[in-house]
Amino acid sequence: FEVPSWKALSMMTTNAVIGTSLSDYLWATGVLLTSPLVATVSLNLTIPVSFITDAVVLHQHAFSWTAPVGALAVFVGVLASAAAEAKSFQDISNS
Repeated sequence: FEVPSWKALSMMTTNAVIGTSLSDYLWATGVLLTSPLVATVSLNLTIPVSFITDAVVLHQHAFSWTAPVGALAVFVGVLASAAAEAKSFQDISNS
């Protein structure tokens, strides 16, 4: 076992803080601004965002036609759940 260097340790610590604390804070803020359902379902947007980042921005992967179709299905699912939640919230507030 080799002890990591200070540079590697600081990079791992920064990654841990951004990857866990910041993401949890943003998710909790999303729960407060919308609802637990919309905030949790919206986490699925990491799939299309990763696809777009890998294929379009970084040019690291060449995907078949099924990848954009799957990413679009996830995106439409998130939009549908958010719309359904907004409609139910509007129905409740109008009652």
